[in-house]
Amino acid sequence: MEKETIKVHDTRVTGISRQEAGALVTIALKGISFQPGQFLMVKTCDGEVRWGYPYLIEEAGPESVTVLAPARSDLYRQLPDSEVAVWGPRGRGPLADGDGTVILVAQPATVDRILPFLRSTSHRCRLLLMVGENPQGNCQLFNEQISTVCINGVEPLCVALEGMDDSQIIAALNPREMLEFRNFAPREIQQKTWMFMPTKIGCGIGACVGCVVHSSEAPFGIKICEEGPFLRLDRVDLEADIHSFVTRV
Repeated sequence: MEKETIKVHDTRVTGISRQEAGALVTIALKGISFQPGQFLMVKTCDGEVRWGYPYLIEEAGPESVTVLAPARSDLYRQLPDSEVAVWGPRGRGPLADGDGTVILVAQPATVDRILPFLRSTSHRCRLLLMVGENPQGNCQLFNEQISTVCINGVEPLCVALEGMDDSQIIAALNPREMLEFRNFAPREIQQKTWMFMPTKIGCGIGACVGCVVHSSEAPFGIKICEEGPFLRLDRVDLEADIHSFVTRV
């Protein structure tokens, strides 16, 4: 079978809305469709050397696509009408087909990773579990959409999830909490949890193996740029990759 050809678009930023979780950056791009959890590779053009970086897609219209740019990213610092190169969408959206409900799990530092699900599929998201000592400030952003429960610790989180129904779980945790979650959560919870894998993605076009995570199911690993960034937790060998994952503060 002929290998997929990835088209790179030279385009520009058309708008930036700076928010607490980062900047919502709108980029001129026609005809794009996406699923929550997919990302767009964006390369800024304001320096001699710039690498493409993955940004989660928030929404797409007939003439543009909007992504979330963290405050420390190159894209966050751009101005309207700045030139960028983009390709995507990349990865696979983790949402199961149908109208099944979704439970979201995040920490204050990682909540931006689950925002696309809140914005695009809020009708399916019935609960947000926030893990941390004092995450109430972040919770205020979502109280109008879905119920929010604050939980202090990963072990109580796993206990809470055991009492849930068969809802799909979409989670974004920092590496230490991710490993704790995997150690505490029973197998049936891991099998229905899609976890954000915070590994670094280079080119994002499927040719670079720098974004591969280890898996017992895949002898050559799983390419985040093709199947991620959300992967079913029980597929990933966390011990092999946890030290290369990026921690958010």
